[in-house]
Amino acid sequence: MNLRRSLYLLILTLVLGTGALAHAASIETDKDDYTPGETVIMFGSGWEPFETVELVLQQTPGTFDDRVFITVANADGDILDDTFQVEWHHYHASFLLIATGQSSGFSAETTFTDGILAESIDAIGDSITRGFNANSCAYGDQVAFNFATGDNHGTSYCSSGSDSTFSHAERLECAKPGEIINLNDAASGGTMRGDFAAQSATARANLSGAAGPRYVTVFMGHNDLCSNTENKTGNGCSGDQDPNNYCRTTNAAFERELREGMDQLIQIPSSR
Repeated sequence: MNLRRSLYLLILTLVLGTGALAHAASIETDKDDYTPGETVIMFGSGWEPFETVELVLQQTPGTFDDRVFITVANADGDILDDTFQVEWHHYHASFLLIATGQSSGFSAETTFTDGILAESIDAIGDSITRGFNANSCAYGDQVAFNFATGDNHGTSYCSSGSDSTFSHAERLECAKPGEIINLNDAASGGTMRGDFAAQSATARANLSGAAGPRYVTVFMGHNDLCSNTENKTGNGCSGDQDPNNYCRTTNAAFERELREGMDQLIQIPSSR
């Protein structure tokens, strides 16, 4: 009797276990971490054929309302949703994705993040972005000491290094934490009128082949105001230089070149 009872319980356990495994619903995402602009592919299996599955997306930290998506399982019980795209304000956010079958009551969950601010940086600008004479009066560029891409903190990622300037690049490495690709396409003496568009095109080419997310700083325009003309009006300059304002770059030329450069930068994928 005891042997028969034991065999019965074993068979019952196997049957129930097999049924549970057959209905083990799942939900997954195609990546663990995303960058702004990327689409999150949510998929799963083990749901009842043709049942409606509710996908609830909860963000932490943040005060944003839950996002709800509705999908329907196919004949094999598989689900797929690709309607959620990570946005800029999701930086350093964690997401909990909860899937619930509306007829089966099955439930499954998974997590993903938008945790990396940038994997690469490039800088556009003039002598300030090149760190001209930043550390000593050597009358030359000292790029390691500029505010944008200066990097002398070694592996102490959340420190400012020996120059006490916590640059954009060093802050990005702190947020990662770890090394990032560090580029600088600025040029001492650069102007918005004569250099911004060309520097932007170079940055676009360099960053498009670098790891994303990508980060660009722009600090330019000072030299467009500098002039060696003493008289404000009545000067012989023309075209993009204003003869009645010390031969400085005209507002129209400044805006034109700004727009042309920005047209290049906005084509850099996954850029900030």
